[in-house]
Amino acid sequence: MQNFIKMTLAAVLACGSASAVTTFNFSGLSNNNNISSLSSYTTSGGIGVTVSAFYASGPSAAFVGATAANYNGYGLGVCNSNEACSSPDHQIDNSSGYEFMLFKFSTPVNLSTITLANYSSTGSTDRDMTYYTSKSTLASLVLGSINTMNAAFSAPTTVACASNCSGAAYGSTSVDSLAANGSGVTYLLVGAGLSSSNDDFFKIKSLDVNTASAATAAPEPSTIQSGLLALVVGLGFAGWRRRTSRNA
Repeated sequence: MQNFIKMTLAAVLACGSASAVTTFNFSGLSNNNNISSLSSYTTSGGIGVTVSAFYASGPSAAFVGATAANYNGYGLGVCNSNEACSSPDHQIDNSSGYEFMLFKFSTPVNLSTITLANYSSTGSTDRDMTYYTSKSTLASLVLGSINTMNAAFSAPTTVACASNCSGAAYGSTSVDSLAANGSGVTYLLVGAGLSSSNDDFFKIKSLDVNTASAATAAPEPSTIQSGLLALVVGLGFAGWRRRTSRNA
């Protein structure tokens, strides 16, 4: 009887807690598609994201707008006003400043993985990334500067590429999937590593996010009612069996 109660309660609590992984695959966009001009990029899971690019000439300089686009089919890169926007400068880099890409999700998500592709012209570049997260519900945020980031954002997290990230010869590509942390994220700001011995060059190939948290998801009221009804029926059935056994 106790096992029946435990199983029924477990079923009630488990409902509504499943999480689903959503992948934003930017490498499939057409070449030179400036998705910052789109109102939304929506996955098959129904989650939308808008993308914009920013550039800061130094840690104390204010972020200014740049161009976010897909170049050569390897993912999203950034071009700022000081670049010719040829290979490899259409990648996100910190060779002469700091380039960042801002993602705004249509619903809060839990971060999982950011996959970076390096399409480099030299062997001295790598793909360390620095990212910030925000749970702000505002329609737009002013970033400020690297040294005085908007208070809505978390402290920066820098992640070194997981494998050999010395770059690749021009015309070939190497890829790293780097773990990213953050729950209930509405804004994600990703840029080249702020502290690195080499210049960082990469494109953002894809993002993996979770749309729900199994640890925090709550069951729907109708699910609770159904589970409790099953529990009551089970208790009644168990009582009937005991009475039948005594009368036999």
